[in-house]
Amino acid sequence: MTDEGWVVDKGDITTIIDEWDHRFLLEAGDPLIEAFESSGDGDSVVVLDHPPTAEVMAWHLEQQLLDRLPETVSDVAVSVAETGELCARP
Repeated sequence: MTDEGWVVDKGDITTIIDEWDHRFLLEAGDPLIEAFESSGDGDSVVVLDHPPTAEVMAWHLEQQLLDRLPETVSDVAVSVAETGELCARP
């Protein structure tokens, strides 16, 4: 716990999530990557090693949080909802 009594500052989490906010998630090798780069919009793309399914996104986001959050965080749980009824958790 931090001196302020928090496990983690919300800003730390938001910074990580914002890397995907309003961007296109594409699998490496997708021809759209080159199209975005050619049009000057390469910064609007996030390239993943696997198809950007909810399962892959949840796993990747969980790994990013575990790797980058401070030592005060020992466990992370992520779920990515596709609809109100369908969600994925790593």
